[in-house]
Amino acid sequence: MQAERAFQAVRTLEPYRLLNMELYSTLLWHLQRTVQLSFLAQELLSIDPRSPQAWIAIGNTFSLQKERGQALTCFRRAYALDPTCAYAFTLAGHELIDEDIDNAILAFQTALRADSRHYNAWCVSYFILCTRRCLFVYGVTLINRV
Repeated sequence: MQAERAFQAVRTLEPYRLLNMELYSTLLWHLQRTVQLSFLAQELLSIDPRSPQAWIAIGNTFSLQKERGQALTCFRRAYALDPTCAYAFTLAGHELIDEDIDNAILAFQTALRADSRHYNAWCVSYFILCTRRCLFVYGVTLINRV
């Protein structure tokens, strides 16, 4: 994949770079690259243990292993270190969405307060809004038919 090769090239040229490494860790999450993601998380943590990028990478590692509680703890650590890190709030929202929709919505809203242009939070917020509206409008009819 071209994006993966681009991030690998950046890491080769700038091995101590933290900027945008949270995006690289999410790319590795989507590609199911467990070993590479774990290695990236360890490297970022060794570069700066107080960087939100490191904690997001660690959270993505736990998320990939289906350890939602641990992932959520890491994403919370990331936004505690940088309250303007909208991406950490968004990833926390994703971890919460199946089990605690109200806190997931709160996480997405907080992401938008941190960065009003954060498209990830906008997309998920819109999806939740549409889903809830459909359930409200059509839910009674569907339930009565069952």
